[in-house]
Amino acid sequence: MAASKKKRGTNDMEVDNGREEKGEDHEHDNSEPENNSSDDELVDTEVQVDFEATTPDDSDFHGIKKLLQQMFLKAHVNLSELADLVIKQNYVSSVIKQSEIPEDEEEEDEEDVLGVISVVNMMDKKELGCVKQIKSLLLDRCKENASVEIQQKFLSLFSETTNALGLVLNERFVNIPTQIALPLFNSLNNDIEEANKRKLKFNFSHYLFICKIYKPKEEKKQLSETLIYSNAEEELIEEESELQFDFSVETEADSALGGMWKDDDEEFKPYRRVIVIPATRWPNIISKLKEELSPS
Repeated sequence: MAASKKKRGTNDMEVDNGREEKGEDHEHDNSEPENNSSDDELVDTEVQVDFEATTPDDSDFHGIKKLLQQMFLKAHVNLSELADLVIKQNYVSSVIKQSEIPEDEEEEDEEDVLGVISVVNMMDKKELGCVKQIKSLLLDRCKENASVEIQQKFLSLFSETTNALGLVLNERFVNIPTQIALPLFNSLNNDIEEANKRKLKFNFSHYLFICKIYKPKEEKKQLSETLIYSNAEEELIEEESELQFDFSVETEADSALGGMWKDDDEEFKPYRRVIVIPATRWPNIISKLKEELSPS
């Protein structure tokens, strides 16, 4: 496995022997409360942190697995196998880490991995256990929660040999700023293009996202526009979808945002929104992210 590569202080991607080096510095507002008596005092505290994106290596396994668990929770998915796959295909994967960690804190630790982005070819990797499990999970949830028309369209994505479905894994901790999504998606886009030049199997017909969303607990508000995306950029991505369906994960221990509500806040229930994007609309997504997330 190749060693992790990094480059700080630039949005430019530099290629070395066919591999991407990725880097980005960001200022970031850390509003996630600590579990102590001064919670309320810390909520609005501004913390300056620099981030960098690197290609993942074996030392990132536990951090990547922990992030993937945010998406799949208690679902029967082999996250160890999925994390291994992300690392194995690190030419289309990036992890976010804090840059310039003090020397006395430089131990390899899963907490170093603050975010991950990658894409999995659901057709080419269909024999992998974790891919079979994800497919089964999504088809079951679609059958339970979507119209017959959507069920038929969704099933056809997996059954028609002309389709190449790419599952985009886009996970990070909740307090990482949305602006980090722009260099990561730019990098993923460049990585996919480079992989296709090398005749690798990343020429997709559709992209699949499993988005973490939150809806108001009060049923009368379910039809309102009140909706929270854990990864805010996915709301822009959803605008390009050709089909979607939601399913609740309230009975599973989703604590990613659960600790952020104050006593007088409206409570929300965790859901997953599955969206499918035709590959022809992928350039629109990149353009939208650039327009909305580029520094002013």
